[in-house]
Amino acid sequence: MKKRIPDKIYSQILDNTVISAVDAIICHNGKVLLGLRNQEPCKGQWWIPGGRQEKGETGEEAIVRKVREEIGLDIKVEKLVGVYDAIFDKTAFPKVTTGVHYIVRVYLVTPINPNQEIKLDNTQNKYRWIDKIEEQLDEEYIKKVLKDSGVFEKSK
Repeated sequence: MKKRIPDKIYSQILDNTVISAVDAIICHNGKVLLGLRNQEPCKGQWWIPGGRQEKGETGEEAIVRKVREEIGLDIKVEKLVGVYDAIFDKTAFPKVTTGVHYIVRVYLVTPINPNQEIKLDNTQNKYRWIDKIEEQLDEEYIKKVLKDSGVFEKSK
């Protein structure tokens, strides 16, 4: 297991640099899994799972790890949807006053076992499946990555 950066040092990193991160659009039967954020950034908003990439991990390794940690699912990476800037005023670290800036690689993924039980960590406190981009989603970033993924496009 990789050594985790202590919170005090990570807070300094957040204050001074851009963070490499990954997010997952988990798609199954035409639906996408969202979690209700339990912490900043975006506390109280419906979000896709993800987080920071660790040193020595590829983007694909990072997203497999993050989905397993946050949602408890084993996944197959289908494709890279795109690379995005995600900039927030708030973080989960109260001493960080400059906000946080992520460069995020977003992956479209599918569960390896669709019957596997979802086990949320402390990042989310609820989950739900959506079958379209909902206007009431709080964050434009989520709407954009869902649109870019093409998961809800109807076959003609």
